Amino acid sequence: MFISVVHRYLPTLTLFVFFHLLHIPSTVTMRCSIVATLLSAVTAVYGYADPMACSGVCNNAHDPALIRRADGTYYRFSTGGKIAIHTAPSITGPWAYKGAAIPAGSKINLAGKNDLWVCEQ
Repeated sequence: MFISVVHRYLPTLTLFVFFHLLHIPSTVTMRCSIVATLLSAVTAVYGYADPMACSGVCNNAHDPALIRRADGTYYRFSTGGKIAIHTAPSITGPWAYKGAAIPAGSKINLAGKNDLWVCEQ
């Protein structure tokens, strides 16, 4: 909800602050720096793609790594549950759980050996 509120009102807020900066007695460099910062914030908010709807098994998707095979099948590997594997014919699903990538867990016999993390690329 916060993102949608920011997404909706940030352009108006940016223009409001910009026009008020024109009346503040300060150097041109400071004004340009603040305006550049505000514009980069607008770019950051608008920089996120629409995540689209998800169907099938959409939970258990922490730190996901996605791979699309040549035949069009998508594979999702996610943190937790001994690295869960899901497949889908489309990026939006329906996703189906296929099992664990490392079903026996880690060979290192320490706490958390069954709660494995997917490496980030």
